Amino acid sequence: MAVTASGESIDQLAGSYGVNRVSTTTLSKLFKLLSVMTVTTDGGTLVTQAPGVDDQRWAQAGVNEFEEVGGEGRMVFGPPSRGHNGSALGISTG
Repeated sequence: MAVTASGESIDQLAGSYGVNRVSTTTLSKLFKLLSVMTVTTDGGTLVTQAPGVDDQRWAQAGVNEFEEVGGEGRMVFGPPSRGHNGSALGISTG
């Protein structure tokens, strides 16, 4: 079973993630609205869905670290910080 750093199922990582650091211009607000990514789980892998992008599958490569299936991308989840309940998320596309 794939698990997070706290030993919980990766199902805990499922949810919606968005950009939280953008300027306050109208264009930036639109970008923030369109930049929401949904993470689901499927058979021990993560699946990401975002507007205008094909769904991507991610296999666990380490604790809270995933690599893109059939690609070079890496995705990392960090612990909640500064009183936020959600995990931090970093993606690199290689």
